[in-house]
Amino acid sequence: MTPPPLHAVLSSQRLILSTPQSKIHFALLGTALVDALGGPAEFHRRFTFPFVDEMTENANFDEDGEPLRKGVWTDDTSMVLCLGWSIATFKSRHGLGGEAGDGFDEADQLDAYVQWWRDGEMSAIGRCFDVGNTIANALRTWTALTEPPRSKLSGESLKPFAVSTLFSRKSPSSADTRNNADRQSKQQRALQKITKDISKPAFSGNGSLMRVIPVGLAYYRYAVGQKGAFDESGDRIVRALARRSSTTTHPNELCQEACEVWTGAIVRILHRCEAAAVDSTPQFSKLDLLQYFSTFPYTQKVLQDALAITLPPESSSKPEVEEYYWTHHPLLLKVSTSAKQTVSPPSSAPAISLPSGDALPSTGYVFHTLIAALYAFFASSSFEEGAIMCVNMGDDADTVGAVYGGLAGCWYGCNKSESSGLFWSERVCRWNDALVKKDLIERVAKQLVEFSDTVKRN
Repeated sequence: MTPPPLHAVLSSQRLILSTPQSKIHFALLGTALVDALGGPAEFHRRFTFPFVDEMTENANFDEDGEPLRKGVWTDDTSMVLCLGWSIATFKSRHGLGGEAGDGFDEADQLDAYVQWWRDGEMSAIGRCFDVGNTIANALRTWTALTEPPRSKLSGESLKPFAVSTLFSRKSPSSADTRNNADRQSKQQRALQKITKDISKPAFSGNGSLMRVIPVGLAYYRYAVGQKGAFDESGDRIVRALARRSSTTTHPNELCQEACEVWTGAIVRILHRCEAAAVDSTPQFSKLDLLQYFSTFPYTQKVLQDALAITLPPESSSKPEVEEYYWTHHPLLLKVSTSAKQTVSPPSSAPAISLPSGDALPSTGYVFHTLIAALYAFFASSSFEEGAIMCVNMGDDADTVGAVYGGLAGCWYGCNKSESSGLFWSERVCRWNDALVKKDLIERVAKQLVEFSDTVKRN
């Protein structure tokens, strides 16, 4: 086959190093940017809508009778913010400390999702204007069985980010203890019913994958060992938390494994950023990340068939590994085939390489979303290029974009002063200028940074 174009050589595309704190910020920002960019293309078949390369109004939903204004992000980002907020503040709100998994509580996460769904908290426009069927099913079950409190996440009257004053607690009375025990019993029954009712393959949507990125951002330090070494046991802890985060609304095994493998990728990126300060290991490349996805111990056949590949013994050097991947890996075969069929945009945006919707579906099925987001990441060489690929896929474009945007924001993101241009292009700056409620995204990112700084293995 024809060798890949120079920009697609994966071993030369290296992780843009920055502080883990900066990467957390860019992971959330990247999620929101591509979510908002892709919103107008949602529900549309590929190649049937105008080429998307700038923020535009979203006519799929309305705000006061008018299309959503440009820069409005959707349910994907709202749920990311809910999960991030829950993880970052649960410990301080409940006086916990010192245990693995601090901050992680499925009931608290579901309460946060309910407050978004029912009250519009963590929404770009103050109300929930879109929610997936599986998520709605889970939240209806949760509210019916637990009756969660109606405290707010982000309203002006209740400021969740001032947790030291808002959530200060008195010593519990015996009545409080009984009430807590009763509520915990209800919560356990609700979680069991969610698992029983929506674990089948029919419920394998992308609603847990789209929001999972805060897990890796919050807990990546479990995988940072002494002198920057990668701690495999700590990595397993974080991936297990990702699976648990899925079970609140998507207990299906495929959904859990998609969240697990995606979180492992985020952990590896942040580990390399932290370890780079203390060791001289060669810089992490896209080839290294593809090897992670290719060697992951999948239990779900559909993921195994699409991503797992065994290298022959003679493939020892990076050029040999990459050559083998380009000629044998199912994902890179899609990339190399579609590279011959580039789509030229009617503007100054970069030409993109997109297969047909049949060859690379971008539906709400979690497998399709994961593969489409990975395609955009490995077929592109900048944040902007991959984002434009995602949103022009149509169908569930906003969610594919959000999933890609979190990973790519983590990979390319850095401050403008240290920018290589791979994140902060002129077009991405325009997207950022149009993005709504950046202050809310910043506040949750700050909470996650502060929380991640406290995370240490016992």
